[in-house]
Amino acid sequence: MGIKFRLSPRLFREMQKSLAQSIAVEQGCFLLCSESKTNSDHIIIANELLPLDSSDFAIQKYDHLSVSPSAMLRISRIAQAKNVGLCFVHTHPMSSMQVDFSPADNYGNAHSFTFFNRMLPAQPNTALVFSGDMKAVSGRLYHTAHNWECINSVTVAGHPSLLITMESNTIKEVS
Repeated sequence: MGIKFRLSPRLFREMQKSLAQSIAVEQGCFLLCSESKTNSDHIIIANELLPLDSSDFAIQKYDHLSVSPSAMLRISRIAQAKNVGLCFVHTHPMSSMQVDFSPADNYGNAHSFTFFNRMLPAQPNTALVFSGDMKAVSGRLYHTAHNWECINSVTVAGHPSLLITMESNTIKEVS
């Protein structure tokens, strides 16, 4: 079963704007997500952006980002009230053309997704990391803190001429 992540062009533009606050440090935000499963695919659908500001970060450096416990609780409560999952999105501002989760991301996500999966146990809890230029992406679906699967594709789907599919960490335009 392939794991696919979908978001609208409007939501992608909102996310780009939220993450473009500074390229000197990593930026982050959350997306509220629902899911759809077929025989062959598991589709995560982003529905709403929850931006973060500098007061929501415990650490915010060029190579490290950590969301404060109070912000994680606030975001989790919003997702609980709407009965949806969370996607933590962040940038690696120094990367372009290709991006992946860093050792610091692996360590932080193990702790964060232990919390998110406890707060939102029946929901799709995911993470995306974008390059600084937002032209490369890598993603994971967290079943538990240490049991995750790679997201196979991230698609910004709208009018067919605006369809952008990101696979293998690079953007491909599809008409």
